[in-house]
Amino acid sequence: MKKLIAVLLVFCFGLLTACVTPPSYLLVESDPSGALIKFQDGRTCTTPCPITVDYPATITIAKAGYIAQEHPLTVGQTGSLSLTLQLAAPTTIIEETAMPDL
Repeated sequence: MKKLIAVLLVFCFGLLTACVTPPSYLLVESDPSGALIKFQDGRTCTTPCPITVDYPATITIAKAGYIAQEHPLTVGQTGSLSLTLQLAAPTTIIEETAMPDL
């Protein structure tokens, strides 16, 4: 009977540890740097920002003059995450009056 209980305890412990995923550590970087990261729970940080991913979530990354992006995070994601922000209104037109006198 003691052997059966011991086997069951080992089996149950194995199931529990197999189902629990440890948190992931991730460094979120952006181009340009200094972008604001907002988490679903309201927390914020500025890139580059080290974060812990305890559960699947979506972050919003934004910077003035750039289009905000949403990015999903998954448990198990480690290393670094580099996101490139796009200008909100890129322009290729240069006004002649804005040019300095040479």
